[in-house]
Amino acid sequence: MKTQGNTPTSKKHDAQSARREVARFRRSLAENPSICASLALYWFWQITLFQSPAATLWTAPFDAPQLSHPTLLAALAISYAALWALHRGASKVARRAWYLPVISTLMLCGTAIAIIPLRQSALPLPHAPIAASCLIGVGSAAFVVEMGRFFAKTGTRSALSTGIAGAICGTMLLSLCNMLPTAVSDALLTVSPAIACALLATAQRDFRKDRYYTHGLNSRPNFPPRYAVTCLVQGLAFGFMADTVSSVSRQGSIALPVLYSIAFLAGAALLALTAIPLKLDFNHLLYKVGHPLMAIGFLLLCCVPSNATICGFIFTAGYCYVYIIMTCLNAHFSHDLGCSPGWIVALSTFFLVAGQIAAMLLFDSVIWLASANAPTAEISAIMAFALPMCSLVFLDEKNSSSGWGAICPGQDDTDERSTIAKRLSSEFALTPREVDVALILAKGRNKERAAEELHLARETVKTHAANIYRKLAIHSQQELIDLIEGLL
Repeated sequence: MKTQGNTPTSKKHDAQSARREVARFRRSLAENPSICASLALYWFWQITLFQSPAATLWTAPFDAPQLSHPTLLAALAISYAALWALHRGASKVARRAWYLPVISTLMLCGTAIAIIPLRQSALPLPHAPIAASCLIGVGSAAFVVEMGRFFAKTGTRSALSTGIAGAICGTMLLSLCNMLPTAVSDALLTVSPAIACALLATAQRDFRKDRYYTHGLNSRPNFPPRYAVTCLVQGLAFGFMADTVSSVSRQGSIALPVLYSIAFLAGAALLALTAIPLKLDFNHLLYKVGHPLMAIGFLLLCCVPSNATICGFIFTAGYCYVYIIMTCLNAHFSHDLGCSPGWIVALSTFFLVAGQIAAMLLFDSVIWLASANAPTAEISAIMAFALPMCSLVFLDEKNSSSGWGAICPGQDDTDERSTIAKRLSSEFALTPREVDVALILAKGRNKERAAEELHLARETVKTHAANIYRKLAIHSQQELIDLIEGLL
């Protein structure tokens, strides 16, 4: 039987839909040019210094960064933990005019210490990598939280489009630097975080401070265990791959970090193809594309350890893919569900870094106990099995049809009403009619107006409202408005 999908009309509709999605993508970028440029510079900076499996293997065009990676990870973990626990106080501090300049100064100074020759420095050479790592860790954590605060106001669509564009432009900038003299490349890398912070500050001026920095502070956040475990597994995988690639590369030929930066570009391009035209939900993006892609990298490393460079390339593409999705998820939690952006961004990234620390400790412990070279094949086999198992556990029937996993980050903002309706139905067991009533009451309308719009008796609306309040554990219409503020 001939399906409708093969008809000329269906193909024409698909082509028109694809063109609309491309137009929306361009419009989203045009609305946030400062954020696109800021993210591009930040991607360039972090891929160069620490957010790549081959970050410790730099040759040209940059001087080898003088960083202590254990110290850097510890600084990141402590900073995210503090921002997570003290997110209310951090929001008050972040609104100060000096906050972003301080962040940029930390990252700029840390980068300068890491890559500029220190032959005549007053700082003792053994302490320079530790100082650089601490400054970069604290500054990077604060910057990521502030970027999350921006996406809390603009939504998942903005986070997706600018995240993809930023990753692509950042890797292209890195490739361009590969053709420049070392001094020029070092200078550009040093000032890039300061410019990124200045561009972020420019974008923040479009919002009222009293609402921008208090977003989500009145809500009571619920710890998301599935998301936290996903971030932890992501960090473990990255940590193991980074240690494995470094170990294998030092035993043989040196892997070129520029190749891994191109892998970030490939991951961003793949996300653009799957999230925007296909409109896949978070479950499909994370557990059916991202994690399997990383698992393939480990599987190939297990089977063909001599091709560590190619295996790392495939894994890095998957890692970038999942990293941008995590940014979109943070935007969904804060923009659509009313969480404090400082809370959810710091929480998720803390577990990501914690996974990297755990991988580093386990990897070094195995080498120390075995008193031999790293068991690359064994570790790769374990991770090639663990990533798909994690996906299978989180893709049960309940998770596939409800919660954040069922949300499509590539959908247009006009679909938000249906997204919130689905969330209210799946998470709070509201009936379709109760969802209709809740959305009307959330606009500030009274029960009489809801009865008119839905053509229901006033007593029926009162009954629905009572059920809504009971299921949502609220006691007033204002609490209902606060619960789903900004969702419509």
